[in-house]
Amino acid sequence: MAILSSNVKLNNLLIHLPEAFAYHQMIIDSDGNPVDYIFVDVNPAFEIMTELKSDSIIGKKVTDVFPGIEKSAFDWIGSYGRVAATGHSICFEQYFELTKRFYHVTAYSDEPGYFAVVFRDITENKLVEEALQESEERYREILASIEDGYYEVDLAGNITYANQSAARMMGYRLDEYIGLNFRVVCKDPEEVFSKFNEVFRTRQSEDSIIMEMVHKDGSTGSGEFSVTPVLSKDGRIKGFRGVVRDVSARLQLEEKLKHLSLHDHLTGLYNRAYFEDELKRLSGSREYPMSIISIDVNGLKEVNDTMGHAMGDELIKACANALKQSLRTSDVLARVGGDEFVVLLPRTDAKTGLEIVRRMHNQVVISNRENKQLTLSIAIGIATAENETHKLDETYIEADKRMYRDKKRRKRKLGRSTG
Repeated sequence: MAILSSNVKLNNLLIHLPEAFAYHQMIIDSDGNPVDYIFVDVNPAFEIMTELKSDSIIGKKVTDVFPGIEKSAFDWIGSYGRVAATGHSICFEQYFELTKRFYHVTAYSDEPGYFAVVFRDITENKLVEEALQESEERYREILASIEDGYYEVDLAGNITYANQSAARMMGYRLDEYIGLNFRVVCKDPEEVFSKFNEVFRTRQSEDSIIMEMVHKDGSTGSGEFSVTPVLSKDGRIKGFRGVVRDVSARLQLEEKLKHLSLHDHLTGLYNRAYFEDELKRLSGSREYPMSIISIDVNGLKEVNDTMGHAMGDELIKACANALKQSLRTSDVLARVGGDEFVVLLPRTDAKTGLEIVRRMHNQVVISNRENKQLTLSIAIGIATAENETHKLDETYIEADKRMYRDKKRRKRKLGRSTG
């Protein structure tokens, strides 16, 4: 139920996210280079932004949906391809010809070969910059009408001017908000002043600064700030101004996507992708000796066939719980297949590893005692890499071989007992 609830919350975040969101799969050529992308999912805000319905674009290539986009000045194929291949996020501003508006674009990957793109409309911000060049009066009128919060502070961090959106975002009336110090409205004021000092020192604007905000009622949220120095007539910096947007929903979504990309949806354990990354990371570490335990759930197919997949899922979850009860906080437990689990045991010699295996078998006995309607049986294999000269991938293969030998031995034993 907890996993179901998490997925529902994630879907709700996507539906209500004010920024446009699109999820893509990378298409590569025979040399492994990205050549296009397929729409996997979009949210309602993206449909509104493009005036395209999701059922008309899901599964289609970007170049088919937006003909001629490959001719744009922005190297979107290469840039997004690097995101999907490396997992490194990128942020930039882009003018979208279809909507005739400017967007702040964030692209990040939660799985190799896939990437998500969040579009935030910054056209109003661009208008604000143009208005600054026209007149102070016109500039104030625009500030009062934009949805993003706008603020001005002096060198001590006191808010000297703000629009209604900024005050409303924090739960204040405008007359309450103006005059407050950033130490009141930011959870980590030292970090805020550090950012202001950097702008003061370099005299260069900063964009996309994420800070945790404290609302009037004491609750917190995440704000994305821009900071620009305000100059006096003689060129001295007399304060700062900028735009702030509440990005709490977006950051929650990104965190959910990150969690889902590294965890198994049924058990909540780490998944194969995380396990493989840890195996590579630990191969170059000082965590030796390193033991690896391979575990397989016996009879899962029979349970699925005779009792249904729901009971099979319960068997998997019972196994995951028994294994968790047997391990230490430093151990890494992952579900790497339908009925397969693996455990990485840093700084664990063969003797200690066998003791953990014994605890696993004891926890299986306890699980079966508490749940007599569903009998859990597991096969286990363990192997140990004494030092870095032993490759961990080979150690894992050896643990897997020993697990299958244990599985066959148990089947022969079961056959003799019923014969």
